[in-house]
Amino acid sequence: GWKLSSLYSVSSTHGGVKIIGANAFNRRLGLPRSTSTFLLLDKYTLRPIAILDETGLSAARTGTYASIVADRCLAKAGMARVFLIGSGPVARSVIRSLSCSCGDRIEQIFIRSRRIENARALAIALAEETSIPLSCVEDNRMMASCSLVITATNARQPVFDDEELERHATTLHLGGDEVPGAYLQRCLRTGLV
Repeated sequence: GWKLSSLYSVSSTHGGVKIIGANAFNRRLGLPRSTSTFLLLDKYTLRPIAILDETGLSAARTGTYASIVADRCLAKAGMARVFLIGSGPVARSVIRSLSCSCGDRIEQIFIRSRRIENARALAIALAEETSIPLSCVEDNRMMASCSLVITATNARQPVFDDEELERHATTLHLGGDEVPGAYLQRCLRTGLV
């Protein structure tokens, strides 16, 4: 139940490596499931300049994709509903990002999590930060009324069925394997990816 991966980049003067470590067991220890560590290197000597815990920054950055997608894909006129699956750090960032960038165009965000208590805790924590109504749900019934569906989970299997989506909904997947194959096939045949 663990994974270790990395990303790297090099500029004219520096190199950087982001190391991502994840282990589902961490939750039992009261730790985040996933951590990100960034190592900044001098390009020429390859000597480390800084080592940073990038866990919070990485989650915040991932959540901002929601604003980019909403800006490009939601109708400029009228109000939209959003269905968010997940209640962790990335989901928190999604709500904050949408609130800042297009809160005036979002009628409501429905939050669904593996445990309803986690969805409620997220909604309570962000209630003072957003004017968007946050509603916690225990199933996908409200998904059909949403024009934007965002998955921010670490699920290893699909968290919705293709039939549950509004046919023209935009989806953003910030996790792993939570998207059903039938939906992906439909998108490849008839939609945009």
